[in-house]
Amino acid sequence: MATEIPIAAVSDSRIADFVGLRQPDRRIAYESTHGVFVGEGTLVARRVLSDPALGVRSVLTTPARRADIADLVDGRDLVVYVAPPALLREIVGFDLPRGLVVAAARPAHPDPMPML
Repeated sequence: MATEIPIAAVSDSRIADFVGLRQPDRRIAYESTHGVFVGEGTLVARRVLSDPALGVRSVLTTPARRADIADLVDGRDLVVYVAPPALLREIVGFDLPRGLVVAAARPAHPDPMPML
């Protein structure tokens, strides 16, 4: 079962994967160092959550969107962070109308040698 954790502050270290998505230099450095990528919206979340090779780390969503994604997360061993819309905006650094972001392990680059 998905573990739901309410978030009350941007400073909560558990949501580091989602902080400052609007800051490209920070995102590139963070994502390459931590081997993570972050996707926004239901279509991306469905794709990421349906691919076991991607290794979902966590989901961050609003209370209203939590019910909408129940079929994506319930029954799975993952963490769902829930924050009010204003706090979600502060966390990611921009207005997030879809109210949903997902963090997953960045897949390894394929070996190009077999294609040459």
